[in-house]
Formats: sequence, C-alpha cells, structure tokens
Amino acid sequence: MRGREFLMKDAYSFDTNKEKSLEAYQRMYDAYCRIFDRLGLQWRAVVADTGAIGGNYSHEFQVLADTGEDTLLFDPDSDYAVNIEKYDPATAPKPREQLVEKKGIEVGHCFHLGDLYSAKMNANVTLDDGKSVPVTMGCYGIGVSRLVAAAIEQCHDVGGIIWPEPMAPYKVAVINIRHADALCTDMATKLYLHLQSSGVEALYDDRDVSAGQKFAEADLIGLPWQAIIGPKNAADGKIEWKNRKTGDVQLLAADQLPW
Repeated sequence: MRGREFLMKDAYSFDTNKEKSLEAYQRMYDAYCRIFDRLGLQWRAVVADTGAIGGNYSHEFQVLADTGEDTLLFDPDSDYAVNIEKYDPATAPKPREQLVEKKGIEVGHCFHLGDLYSAKMNANVTLDDGKSVPVTMGCYGIGVSRLVAAAIEQCHDVGGIIWPEPMAPYKVAVINIRHADALCTDMATKLYLHLQSSGVEALYDDRDVSAGQKFAEADLIGLPWQAIIGPKNAADGKIEWKNRKTGDVQLLAADQLPW
C-alpha cells in the first residue's frame, strides 16, 4: 500500500488568524467527506495524531478494510471516531466495549498547522492595522493512487474486484460469448455503440477465447455490470445482465437497460 512513488492531491490554506484558518479547515474537511461519500466506499474520518507533520490537530480519512494497518474505534450511533493512538476514555461518548473496532487504510488527511512553519520561516502578512503576523496554515491531502488500492482491498470477493460504480473504470463489460456467431457479434456491437453514444463507458470483450475465460476475467476486472450476449438468448432478442456486486441476473430485451 505504501510505495516510493504515488499520485497525491495536495492543498494548503493560509489565513490571517486562527478563527479564519479553522473555517478553511472545516470547509476542506466537509469537501473531503463529500468526496468519499460520492466514491461509494465505507469510510470514517477519525481524530488522529499529527505525527511528523505536527500542528494542533488533524483528521485522517480511513477506508475500512480488514487488511488495514491502522486500528480505529468509533461509535456507530454518532460521528465519534478516533485512531486508537488518540483514544481517550474521558472524551469517548461510550465505554470502550460499546465502540466498534475496525481496521482502516488511510487515504486522506487534514492538518491544522497554526503558525508552526510560518513563524519559523517568517512567513508574515501585514494586517490593516499595520501589525505583522505569521500566517495561520492548514494542509490537506488525498492519496489518489492509494485510494484505488484501498477500494480494491475493501471491495472484492474470491472472483476479483467489485468496483463501487463511481470509481469503476467502465460501467459495463459487454461480453460476446460466441465471437464467430454473426447475430451475437451484431447484437454486442450495437449494444456497445449504443452505450457509448449514451455516455455510458463500456469495455467490449470480443476476443476469440472461451466463454469461461471471459466470465472469469470479467469478474476479476470487476466492472459493475456485465452484458452477456450468447447464441440462445440472441436468437430471442435478449441480453443477460449480471450485477457484479449482488450476482443478480436479468434477461432483458436488446433495447432495455437494467438501470
């Protein structure tokens, strides 16, 4: 999960006093919450140790996964959540035994730095009254490439990845079971072009390999939907749609979509 090189989204805030800086921190915190909600993952924002970066306080954004390296405690009935390193019974809303303990993978972090760095570097601004003060800082980051790996750690089964739809590289895997069958190929191609023209990203598997290999690799890739076109159903003008997450299968007319 940790590598020498990774893609990171970084941001910084600079304000003239602590009050404004905390407002900027809250806006970024709220924005991060909306981002992780939209990604469709199970996650928690937890009070965390500021570590080597320092500062007054911080929040980690943790994707819940059994393979996580951090241990989290949180109240299922409130917003209380904390990295176990910062757990304090006096501030917890419930006894330890009533809190949920989960493993998490850190994918984002907000730090309120105050003037920890600006004071040392003489990074000052002059106020309207002529007074010179160090800027009050915050820093914020999301590990974009780490987030992808964390999503896979959370969302998978024995067959492979189960992408949350907002994160999926494509929405639909169009699977032509019988490449040599003209009707299958015509129906699969038409579906693929229709999805593309409708703004639905699709991956078209028209390889001349066995159906079993196509099914296994479609599950491994883990796109949210599989549109399966075979000779028997194609002769009836039907397409089999499989939901990768639930495994539910629907047999629909060629001009119907399952959503």
